[in-house]
Amino acid sequence: MDRLRSLRHRSGTAGEPDAAALPAFEAVVTDVGELLLPAHDTVMRMLMKRTGDWELDEASLFASQLQPGMTVLDVGAHVGYYTLLAARIVGAEGRVIAVEADVDNAALLRANVARNHGGKVEIVDAAAWDRTGKVTLRRNPQNTGDHRVVGEPAGTEGIEVDSIALDDWLGDDPVHAVKVDAQGSDHIAIKGMERAVRRWNPIVFAEFYPEGIEELGRDPAAAVTYYRSLDARLTMPGIQADFEAWSPQDFVSCATRLPGGFGTIILRPRPA
Repeated sequence: MDRLRSLRHRSGTAGEPDAAALPAFEAVVTDVGELLLPAHDTVMRMLMKRTGDWELDEASLFASQLQPGMTVLDVGAHVGYYTLLAARIVGAEGRVIAVEADVDNAALLRANVARNHGGKVEIVDAAAWDRTGKVTLRRNPQNTGDHRVVGEPAGTEGIEVDSIALDDWLGDDPVHAVKVDAQGSDHIAIKGMERAVRRWNPIVFAEFYPEGIEELGRDPAAAVTYYRSLDARLTMPGIQADFEAWSPQDFVSCATRLPGGFGTIILRPRPA
């Protein structure tokens, strides 16, 4: 509980910090506002400079599921593209909880929310995991969207960061939509919010990256089986298929054939 209190104390959206106190950045104009992106990033920064958006088709699909007044979780928020997209839609009566483990990303996330008047946004400086404690984060020097939790802190190469089981953060608060982009640990993050998922039946967009899951020593097919245990209907954007008839391995095979070897699984609430 002391660690959770510490995280709550550090969360929030104070005024825009002095640019000199931030990690080196470049301001990039996007469709959610001007974002400060890490200057050394050669992947996300360059793509957003070229297109002015991030994964537009999927972002548009996610946005189509949101309504004013909703509570939205953005897990693996990076510097806030999805956070600001959601905040703009849910409005002043809504709530966005942005979870980001990397200290530099989180600093730019906080600045981007402040400078774009992001509404009621809470920023949690931690890795979403299945328990509140500590984990190891491995940083990608070129792609700041590819930092990965690689396990419990036990001599693994990387830096130690706080972890949060989001059920501990949420308590009994409702959740209506969730986006998780955690580079292979997405299903672990969802286990940490399972109570909320079962109670509130939010729509969940979860990155599905079989190779990343295997790097954690986990089984990608077992992750799909776990998602099904939540009594959700599983689909994959852009794929036309009878997903109810798919085996877990069918989801794995499909994702590995997609560009980059990953896709997204949407967990849709079943009709009552």
